[in-house]
Amino acid sequence: MGKGIKTIDDLEKLFEPSYYVIIPISILERNDISSTSKILYGEISALSRKSGQCFATNEFLSTRLGIGERTVTRSI
Repeated sequence: MGKGIKTIDDLEKLFEPSYYVIIPISILERNDISSTSKILYGEISALSRKSGQCFATNEFLSTRLGIGERTVTRSI
């Protein structure tokens, strides 16, 4: 099985407790980017904070954000 964050337990193993999402104003103010994409950007950025890489699967991101996997794929 390859790398990937598939559960909250996997997430907690990789990140410190002060896990939070930041969306830069330069992204937030853009009208050509959907709200879903902005939130997904923030989530991926937060997951990348410690190691500089995000290993979350599209399935994990879709479950975490309450959106479909196809929406995650399109947004990325």
